[in-house]
Amino acid sequence: MRIGRTSLNPAQRVNYLKDAVPRIVGLYRKMNVLVYGLAEIYGFTGVAGRIFANLIRPMQLSAVISAALDGARDENDTKQYEKVLALAKEVMNMDSYFNRTITKHANG
Repeated sequence: MRIGRTSLNPAQRVNYLKDAVPRIVGLYRKMNVLVYGLAEIYGFTGVAGRIFANLIRPMQLSAVISAALDGARDENDTKQYEKVLALAKEVMNMDSYFNRTITKHANG
């Protein structure tokens, strides 16, 4: 099996399929929840929502959340900030946003 420029030997392939693939699928699902949730918060629906999702999907998940929270905070939009923060908590199990970084919950 070739992945990019590297190849997996048969012993690695089993671990890759057992461990890495489910994590990738889980991250993909989290990203879907996040990008479509943000699209809804920003008022994009239908085709516009899908276009928005495709534009931000390549970004790192934490960077997307951080940028969305920063934008809402900078615009003093408390309602939008709270919606994005709730979405971040749902997707990433995050409990706080401090000084432009997102901190994982210490217990989970």
